Amino acid sequence: MIREAEVEDLPRINAFLDQHIETSMFLRSNLATHGLGFSDHPHSTRAFVWEADGQFGVFGLSKVGYVMAQMPDMRLEAAEAFGHAITGHNVLGMTGEKAQVDMTLRGLGLGKAKLKMLDDEPLYQMELADLSKTRVNSRALLESDLGPLERWFAHYLEDTGQENEADARSNAAARGRAAFDNGRAEVLLIDGVPVAMADINAHVEDVVQLGGVFVPTEHRGKGYGALVTTAILQREAARGAKQAILFANNPIAARAYESIGFKQIGWYRIALLQTPCEVRS
Repeated sequence: MIREAEVEDLPRINAFLDQHIETSMFLRSNLATHGLGFSDHPHSTRAFVWEADGQFGVFGLSKVGYVMAQMPDMRLEAAEAFGHAITGHNVLGMTGEKAQVDMTLRGLGLGKAKLKMLDDEPLYQMELADLSKTRVNSRALLESDLGPLERWFAHYLEDTGQENEADARSNAAARGRAAFDNGRAEVLLIDGVPVAMADINAHVEDVVQLGGVFVPTEHRGKGYGALVTTAILQREAARGAKQAILFANNPIAARAYESIGFKQIGWYRIALLQTPCEVRS
């Protein structure tokens, strides 16, 4: 009923995930970028296909331990079968549609695991044809930004509840370097000085998903969140993107996104484990 996906499965998997793209971006993007199975890249992903009684579902586990799934009528037996398939692997957390996250973690034997973050965030979508055409002054990251960016990422990881203060400071330099290396981040410039950032955390064909939108404390309350979001979307639209997706961490961010044209289409659950947990059959 469950089996590890093969290359021949990818067209069907991709077509299925595209029908639910709003909550499948991480899984779809990982497979599109890195193919099937683990490689040296932390986002490389093993994928598993569930088929039974006319139902179809796709499960994924990234190399670093993040679980992804898409199965609108999620069944516990499917989640348990996935758990059996990845026995011995460590899990760090899962994101996705609320019921699917809950059922999958339960099937993995992690339904009662201690969490450092459990957040249901409003899920937003926007057609980029509706984006403002007024050009926003921004640019890609420069290596000279890495110093300030380390402080920004430390605050971002704390503000969003992903890390405690010590872990955020420990991981901030690596996050800043990764943002520079992948070339997807953008900074807003005011009088030539970077005052806010935004990043693309998943990209599939003409759909992009935003993440890492951050305005430092000293620059908040000036509309910079909406401006940097507009800037990065203008860049992506120029590259051919038609649709953008994001989830909002707080009401202030949500209002900023709504002000530039995003509309809420649902909810997105983020469940991060306090410590890595091994899946046991």
